Amino acid sequence: MDSSIFGHVVKTMTNLPIAEVILVTGYEHEKIAEAIKHSNVHIIHNSEFQTGIASSIKCGVSAASQKTEGYMICLGDMPFITMDYIKNLLDIFINSKTPSIIVPTFQYRKGNPVIFSKNFIDDLLKIEGDKGAREVIDNHPDSIIEVQIHKETYFFDVDTLAD
Repeated sequence: MDSSIFGHVVKTMTNLPIAEVILVTGYEHEKIAEAIKHSNVHIIHNSEFQTGIASSIKCGVSAASQKTEGYMICLGDMPFITMDYIKNLLDIFINSKTPSIIVPTFQYRKGNPVIFSKNFIDDLLKIEGDKGAREVIDNHPDSIIEVQIHKETYFFDVDTLAD
């Protein structure tokens, strides 16, 4: 596996105790698939990636096993996430007693990755545009479990060349 940012994210995710990791690609699909071809990742190409992140979320959710208990939406451009950070979110999800949405927060700001119970599949499959799953979160405030984090760097993602 390469040493790119998404390579770091893929390595982090594949070293976690989760049953399946699905990587949804859009732009430069072949290049990304080649870079991680030796990892234990199910790669899906989203041919509609230009329509926004919602189409990628729907591709990933649709590709998941029918046996899944939840969907973690993790961005591929977050260079500072760690296994401990993700494990903490997973532990809270696993121990939640009701269908929930696990949302990390830093100083009242919501971040990623977010974990959705399988009960929210229909909502996730209905989202549109480039707002991600924010609408699902906003529509289910009683299902949210906020996880306070203490490092803002976990929320950092790479959106520009300067980043």
